[in-house]
Amino acid sequence: IKIIDATCPFVKKAYNAAQNLSKEGYSVVILGDRLHPEIEGIISYIEGEYFIVSSTLEAETLPAKEKIGYIAQTTQDRELFIKVKNILSSKCKTLKVLDTICNATYLRQKDAREVAAKVDLMLVVGGQNSGNTKRLFQICSEICNKTYLIESEVNLKNINFTKIYDVGISAGASTPDYLIKGILDYLKEVNYVRAK
Repeated sequence: IKIIDATCPFVKKAYNAAQNLSKEGYSVVILGDRLHPEIEGIISYIEGEYFIVSSTLEAETLPAKEKIGYIAQTTQDRELFIKVKNILSSKCKTLKVLDTICNATYLRQKDAREVAAKVDLMLVVGGQNSGNTKRLFQICSEICNKTYLIESEVNLKNINFTKIYDVGISAGASTPDYLIKGILDYLKEVNYVRAK
């Protein structure tokens, strides 16, 4: 049997970080979505105590510990990661932080923030169940109040483009190029916007 391990190297890094922190006696805090398969994978590498948080509010409710090791699901927002880190630093004597956020994800989120700040309407393209896409949607929604999560150009028919001049588009990591192209073609075809 030939086995090819196609696990993302950033996900493997998170697995290894969780395992090493656990072996070193840290209570492991993971920033992520409890029901996401990646989180399930991460916790399978932890031998001791762990906590999963998805917000600063949840981090504030954690008990004080002697040693906390802190990691994140690879698609988490780095700004939230830092905010939670600051909270954790007051809850322990020793805090060991291992940044397990995928750099490509971080850059995509950074770009999405910049685009959302410049447009009248923001489209986030990707699967409704994708953690990566949902995070982009959340980030853009905080900046542009007309942000829509869509899966294809079919979803555009339900959006009101009245008085919309600039549209920004961002997409989840696994969103195929042909979907993005289809959306751009639709926007150009109906002459609603100057798509960026």
